[in-house]
Amino acid sequence: MTETPRNEQIRDELLRWVAEHRTMLGAYVYAIVRDSDVTNDVLGELTVVIARKGGEFDPARPIAPLMRGIARNLSLRVIRARARNRIEPTDPVLLDEISDEIHELDHSDAIQERKNALRRCMETLPNSRRRLLELRYFKNFDYEKISQLVKKSANSLHVRMYRIHQALAECMRRRLSEGGMANG
Repeated sequence: MTETPRNEQIRDELLRWVAEHRTMLGAYVYAIVRDSDVTNDVLGELTVVIARKGGEFDPARPIAPLMRGIARNLSLRVIRARARNRIEPTDPVLLDEISDEIHELDHSDAIQERKNALRRCMETLPNSRRRLLELRYFKNFDYEKISQLVKKSANSLHVRMYRIHQALAECMRRRLSEGGMANG
């Protein structure tokens, strides 16, 4: 869908509202998920949802209930996923089997090809974007900490990270399809 100026205006208004009411939304989400890192992730997802679909929302609807509803749904999705994925492997045999499977996966040709594509794609990113990825995924900093370090709002950081992910995904699709054509 091509974004009209009106849709952009609606999206931008919603993003501004989220930025202004981040503390209230964060408290609401935290009351549901009870984890500050998960709260930041849910708020980031909320920002991404608005960045992607904000222009589709009805501007006649009150913003606060709409944002709380989206935040609630995202929070509940996280809780369901965590409950569904919760396993507590304490059996040493099971742990060894998991370790062997991970080792095999990590050394498969397909995984190596994807790792190489990601590495090459990351090399094409500007240093500032690579730095954001390093802080988030290698140093495990939460968005709040990163936003303080780079002196950007957490909402703009979420949008920037979303765009970086999209660029990397597109780059990897191109590289992997080129590799598949060369090998095929």
